[in-house]
Amino acid sequence: TMAGRKLWDELKEQETFRLCAPEGLEELLTGDAGAPFANDLQYVEAILVLYGITLTVGQIKGNLSNAYSNVANANPDGELVPERLLRAEIAFGRAGVQAEAVLQAKLRASEGQWMPRVQRCATLLGMNAREQRVLELALACGSNAASHYHYTSDINFEGARRAFSPPLSPIEWLEFCDASREHVKDGLFEYMDVDRPFGMCLQLKNDALAVFLGRNLEGEARLRTHDTVLAKLLDGNDSGDGEDGGNSTGG
Repeated sequence: TMAGRKLWDELKEQETFRLCAPEGLEELLTGDAGAPFANDLQYVEAILVLYGITLTVGQIKGNLSNAYSNVANANPDGELVPERLLRAEIAFGRAGVQAEAVLQAKLRASEGQWMPRVQRCATLLGMNAREQRVLELALACGSNAASHYHYTSDINFEGARRAFSPPLSPIEWLEFCDASREHVKDGLFEYMDVDRPFGMCLQLKNDALAVFLGRNLEGEARLRTHDTVLAKLLDGNDSGDGEDGGNSTGG
């Protein structure tokens, strides 16, 4: 978009922003916001950009805290480190707002025709918007596409908490990890120690990752998902596209 291109051209003049910007941010900001996502993988890549911004802002805040403890630490040009980091924090905040707006606009462009599988899954499981974001964070962490961001393959409460504004509460995490929830009973995640929710990490199973990235399961993998929410997604037994329809990729 024109607004996205203008914002990118402005923010990239800041060295800290230019060096720390997540891969794919420029493409997301400057692309056609009126064009729907071509497939599930494109949607996941956009989620990765948003999560990358979140992680970067968290790192900047941590550096700010350290810098304020030693305000005499200045660059060769005499600029105090906190001033530079404050500008970077503001810049990434603006980029995050614009990136989220583009993502939502692209989803609206395909409304009634196609919906990302991870969103369809959240709907089938009765998740609210913030629980859906937890699921998407787990997808971002587990996706092979996330490797260039140096993410871990799982997410714990602290990681999820910092990805939200306002922060994810302990009660929300407990509710998400409750043994009675369908996504727990369906086995979307690797072993979940529901008795120690604040000591465990969420990691999506490979079958779930594959489906959410737009691939179709065959053979034993398809049998493993029988009578689960993943099977419903692949069969098209919801409001989204079917196994051979929509924008999913083969595999």
